[in-house]
Amino acid sequence: QKPMGSETHQKQPDSSEPEQNKQGHDKSGFIGWKEFHNNRRELLAEFNRSKRANASRPVQTEHGIAGEAAVRKWLREFLPKKYGVTSGFVIPDVLSERYTLRHYDVLIYDELDSPILWVDGNYDDSKQGKKRAIPAKHVLAAFEVKASLNSQSAKEALTKLSEFSALTGVNPFDNKGTTHLPPHFSCGVLFFDLDAKLANDQSIL
Repeated sequence: QKPMGSETHQKQPDSSEPEQNKQGHDKSGFIGWKEFHNNRRELLAEFNRSKRANASRPVQTEHGIAGEAAVRKWLREFLPKKYGVTSGFVIPDVLSERYTLRHYDVLIYDELDSPILWVDGNYDDSKQGKKRAIPAKHVLAAFEVKASLNSQSAKEALTKLSEFSALTGVNPFDNKGTTHLPPHFSCGVLFFDLDAKLANDQSIL
C-alpha cells in the first residue's frame, strides 16, 4: 500500500537522452551518415563551383570533368587502400571483334595485384588526372559520370556500359565462360544534375 497523499509520477522522457533509449531501438547503425552526407555536399559543391566558372565559356565541359575528378578523389579516400581508382581503359586478355576500346571515367581495380599496362597523360596532368590501362580481370567496377541526367546522356552512358557484354561471352578455346572480368564486376552511371522540369519525366529512363 502507498501512503495517503502520495502520488505516482511517470518519468517523462528526457530530450537529451539518446535516441535508442527513447525508442527502445539501437540507432548505432546511423553513426557516420552525417559525415557521409557531408561528402556528398562537397562533391556537389565542387561540381557547382566549376559550373559557375564555366558559364561564360563557349564550350561548357569543365564542370563535368571537375565532377569526375571529385568522384575519383572521394572514392580514393573512402575505399580501402587495396583498391585503386583511376580513369582509363579496360584491357581484356584477348581482344574481341565486338569490343571497342573506350575510356571510362571511373575504374576501381585491385591495386595490389594489377599491373598498369600504360599511362596516358602529359606533364601538366597530376597523378590523379592520368588515364591508366588496367587488365580486365583486375577491374572490379566501372562508372560513367555525367553532368546532367536527360534521355540523351542516359542512353549514351548505358549504351557504352553495355559493351562490357563483349567481355562476358564464351571462350572459344574451352567453351566456358570467359574470365576477362571478375565474377562480381559491376558498372553504373552517376549523374550530378537534373533539370527540375524533368523530375517527373519517366521517358528519360
